[in-house]
Amino acid sequence: MQSLIDMLDTSASQHGPLVALKQWSPRGVRSWSYTELAAATRRVAATLQRRGIQHGDRVVLWGPSGPDWVAVFFGCLRAGAILVPLDLRSKDDFLPRVVEKTKARYIIAGHDQRGAAAGVGPEVFLWRRWLAVRRNARARPGRRSSRKRISRWWSLLRGLRERPRE
Repeated sequence: MQSLIDMLDTSASQHGPLVALKQWSPRGVRSWSYTELAAATRRVAATLQRRGIQHGDRVVLWGPSGPDWVAVFFGCLRAGAILVPLDLRSKDDFLPRVVEKTKARYIIAGHDQRGAAAGVGPEVFLWRRWLAVRRNARARPGRRSSRKRISRWWSLLRGLRERPRE
């Protein structure tokens, strides 16, 4: 039986440069290849181990979904941590109860969640600092996302349709 990490490594070796993850944002499209995702998970795992996370430690993961979240998720698994993912929309008072029930030793939080996570007790890490910017993982401001293009076309068509006929 293969683990999720084995499956990721197999995908990286078989599909290397193909797009594994894609994220649309107002700043553009951000994509990660299988190779980049596997490398990012290795960097995250190494960082976690340097910071003292050991095999079997419970780690709460709380932040916005996207390629970064996926890389941190797989990095935690690669480091041997037991993951406790939280929904981004969780209330601030939910986090202390989860930490208490799961006996989590660490919290990995997104930028906007760090304030609520800071006073809970376990050590808090921000994941954005661990993921080095890669060549094509950056949002490309010059390119408009396909969703934005489609939205503009719908606006244009709706405007044409709603004009009064003469």
